[in-house]
Amino acid sequence: DGEVQHMRQPEGKHYYIDARITEKELLAFLFGHNYRQPLMLIAIAIAVIWPVTIIVRGGENMYLAIALAAIVLLALPLSNWTRGKKAARTNPSYQQTFHYMLDEWGMHLELGDKCIDLEWNKICKCMFLKSATALYTGKSNAFLIPTAAMGSQTEEINTFIKEMRAK
Repeated sequence: DGEVQHMRQPEGKHYYIDARITEKELLAFLFGHNYRQPLMLIAIAIAVIWPVTIIVRGGENMYLAIALAAIVLLALPLSNWTRGKKAARTNPSYQQTFHYMLDEWGMHLELGDKCIDLEWNKICKCMFLKSATALYTGKSNAFLIPTAAMGSQTEEINTFIKEMRAK
């Protein structure tokens, strides 16, 4: 099916955004997503508090505490960073321009010759980061709209997204 798909016509108020997703937005999303998870926040707290407590009390298990802290505070962020850089470099989607249209019906995306139309009720969560807005369609699947591409309309567009999701 080599047919080129196009997004639907806009319904009501709408915004067109053309964007390339760069390594910067991808990394911001990965870190923003992973470090807002409750389990990760608990792991970070333990990785910081446990070694400090052992040092203050002069307790046992210093090496175990330092190893845990090193994994949580160094290895996991390094892994995120490496994964994000690799995806930005090797995923063919990130070499193309994403064409978004947000309207009162939902989010529409054209990428290459494919098109996705997604109603607002299919977007389960939004995350507004400094460099991108993430529209989640599942626990860890999200569409990224770079802030740079929204330009001076960033605040207006993000407010529109919040209003449409609240309906």
